[in-house]
Amino acid sequence: MSTDSPDSPETPTRLEDLGVQLPARPDPSGLAASLSFESPCFVQGDVDWATEVRLGAFSVFYGGRIAQASIGRYCSIAPGAVLGSAEHPMDRLTTSIVGFDPRYHNWHDVLNRADDVELWNVAGFAGRPVTTIGNDVWFGADVFVKAGITIGDGAVIAARSVVTKDVPPYAVMAGMPARTLRLRFNEATVDRLLRLCWWRFSIFDLAGAPFDRIEECLDILEERAPGLSHYEGLRVDRELLRKMY
Repeated sequence: MSTDSPDSPETPTRLEDLGVQLPARPDPSGLAASLSFESPCFVQGDVDWATEVRLGAFSVFYGGRIAQASIGRYCSIAPGAVLGSAEHPMDRLTTSIVGFDPRYHNWHDVLNRADDVELWNVAGFAGRPVTTIGNDVWFGADVFVKAGITIGDGAVIAARSVVTKDVPPYAVMAGMPARTLRLRFNEATVDRLLRLCWWRFSIFDLAGAPFDRIEECLDILEERAPGLSHYEGLRVDRELLRKMY
């Protein structure tokens, strides 16, 4: 069975030809080493290119901001979502970024205080742990996810929710802060879905299964899965982006 992976020319001229659509032309000098977008995928929002951002195949991001986040396959992210936003220290004299990065915005030069920067005796602040999003996760509009959160496979986050704690697989969450309303399916069906890990495959290899009748669909896919090849999409990474730009 074909993996459907697009052929990759040595020097591609258009990311769209590789199945990857990004929102802007990145600065090649400011790309994080671990940056990765698996084909096909679509990104329309703001990407912090200097942070670890990974997006799996068949995922779409329709607006908002991604930073320091690893996102699985088949995810649907509505406009306004914020994933991996930087945080500030709350146990120090000040929450201001200038407290641990005195060169920020070059204010030390504006105020002629460059010599004082050498006196700074403050540890740095790791304010953005990696946010991990599983596969087949759906975010409604304007969702905010606290940095460092893990969201399990199959979860649904309702519009304008604020996610401050890890989310179990296939949980439906809503609220400020978000809380679990229910599971998408009963526990036995969730167990089957997690064992199958259907996102290993191209959606086109699953054609013919009745997606709208979940138990019947799983019966068919469990029987079909051993004969399917795992999908391996072309990955647009820092090296490829630097070649193109």
